[in-house]
Amino acid sequence: MRVLAYRVMLSVVLLSAVLVVAQYHRVEVVWRKSLNPAEGPDILISTCLGGDRLYIVYRSYSRERGSWTSRLEVRELGSGALVAEPMVWDDVLWRSCNIYGGTLYLAGYRVVGEGRVWVVASLSLSSLQELRRVEGVSGAPTHITIYGGNLVVVGWCPEEGGGGEYWKVEMRDPETLELLNYVESDPKPGKADYPLFAAVNPKTEHLWVFGEADKLWYVEIYDSSLRRVAVIDDIYLRTYALTAVFDDEGYVYVGGGWGLVRFSWNGTRVSMYTPRYIYFTSLALHGDYIVAAAFTYPRNVSYYLYVFDRSLNPVLIEPLDVAISYEAVKTLASPVLPQVYSLSGRLYLALTEYLKSGTTVEEIDTAITLLSLTLRKPEPATTAPTTSTPSPTLPQVPVGYPSWLLAIAGVGLAVALSAAILLVRSRKS
Repeated sequence: MRVLAYRVMLSVVLLSAVLVVAQYHRVEVVWRKSLNPAEGPDILISTCLGGDRLYIVYRSYSRERGSWTSRLEVRELGSGALVAEPMVWDDVLWRSCNIYGGTLYLAGYRVVGEGRVWVVASLSLSSLQELRRVEGVSGAPTHITIYGGNLVVVGWCPEEGGGGEYWKVEMRDPETLELLNYVESDPKPGKADYPLFAAVNPKTEHLWVFGEADKLWYVEIYDSSLRRVAVIDDIYLRTYALTAVFDDEGYVYVGGGWGLVRFSWNGTRVSMYTPRYIYFTSLALHGDYIVAAAFTYPRNVSYYLYVFDRSLNPVLIEPLDVAISYEAVKTLASPVLPQVYSLSGRLYLALTEYLKSGTTVEEIDTAITLLSLTLRKPEPATTAPTTSTPSPTLPQVPVGYPSWLLAIAGVGLAVALSAAILLVRSRKS
């Protein structure tokens, strides 16, 4: 009877190992497009979805002029085909875009002397022509979103005397772009403080603003009158919070430098995934999963697609076949912002691909790469194999040991232990 019990236990452990491996996903490329209009660098800045189209904001460096221009392209999601001729701006560098109704909104800055000035503009979706443009304070906006039917623009402003920067959150009328309300925050006076992303929690209808305060993650939460209702300043992750997504229960998943964190609707930290040197720059809900676009820097510089369950256990870490260069990133001193979207069962990624490195901007060549992907689950095993089955080849984990890898290792240890016990018991019997 004891031998039979141990055999049953061993069968259960083996079946558990098979089911753990069966959680692994496969990524398939549906189409791939490249945008490379300039002879020099083309750098991805922001993207936004509107219907069945992807709007791509990027910068191109003109070697002839020795300066950057802003560009806007529109692509069909189904095929990646270009919809209309790109829009080009020589006077403003855009940082973020968003779509509301039949209007595309852009936020960026214009260089004035040695400083910068906020710029917000509205464009017609049908013609891509500018409808209105307003200028604001010194500094630069970093993100634009919609909150309660109004525009919200977040960004930074320089402190007097040049000692550091502070946060500014503006609320504007979507028709006239008139400033309706604003709030300022200086989490670390005299230090670098940058808000970088904003999103609305559907459960509480509060606005969450994410960024950094003196090179650490920092989050502020506002109500509809821009009254600050909470601050989250005890995350202690390096650099900055870059992106976030909310689920229908009000949980927020926040990605940034060296980590991914899940919070409850009231700001309580629930779980964390914190690999070193990984920067999560964009998140999307994909069924029951959280999908993240990420890159490694400065070690083993590469792009990755991560897939997590809702508890932040990674079920897939997939290296992307898009080149990135440490030397070029350092030389350009521009943000690396791979973006990911999930729509109708497909994933869409936009990334900056590094084609040629160099120690000056003139030597570097980069392009914008667009990917349409499907994420497929393998058929789960229903019975344990009678003989040992080799594990599937997994992609190299860039840094650290995620929980799914530890789980498989633990199951393997349990299998070995169970087999040893079974052998000893059978000999004794």
